[in-house]
Amino acid sequence: MTDNRYTLNLQRYEILRFISVKYKKILFFLLVFFFQKYFSLNLSLNAEEIKSDIPIFAMKNQFEESIANSNIKKKNTILMGCYPEDWMLCKSLARKIYWLMQNHIYGKEDSYKFIAFINAQNLSKQDLIQIKSLLKNDRIEPLYLDSKGELKSGLRSKTMLLTTYNSSGKIIRKENISEMNAREVEKIFKEFIPHSEIDSKEVK
Repeated sequence: MTDNRYTLNLQRYEILRFISVKYKKILFFLLVFFFQKYFSLNLSLNAEEIKSDIPIFAMKNQFEESIANSNIKKKNTILMGCYPEDWMLCKSLARKIYWLMQNHIYGKEDSYKFIAFINAQNLSKQDLIQIKSLLKNDRIEPLYLDSKGELKSGLRSKTMLLTTYNSSGKIIRKENISEMNAREVEKIFKEFIPHSEIDSKEVK
């Protein structure tokens, strides 16, 4: 009787040990699988950020709406910025570029992003409140406030810095401007189009 109990307990132990070992292996392979997926995803995201020319930034406009570099992935982007004292120039040029571009991107508006900003890094808290109030009262299009100076590189007094990026995040042009016309906007639009598409249109 004792031998039978011993044998039964031994069999139970072996079964439990077999199940335990089996599930440990399954758990191990599952953990390895998820770690591989997690790290490969992070590596691909990091590689995408490294390849992109778009700087890392996060801003809010006068209406407290937020935007960041992550919001413009896979979009053709027109970035327009200036110093606080030149906000009227920035507003005027940004508005002109936006409306003239509508003639070219009709039906494809979702593929383009227009961002106008003011370098607010050196503004005092009081100045920041005043300029936000001024922008709200003027009822103009959103102007983002770059409070950390993340986009200040290339800004020049009495001009607006115009920077364009294609949908892959590669920079197309970067220049300081003080005026804009329809012909120049058409050039900007054509720079977004791959040469292969332009060539095929010309052939047709």
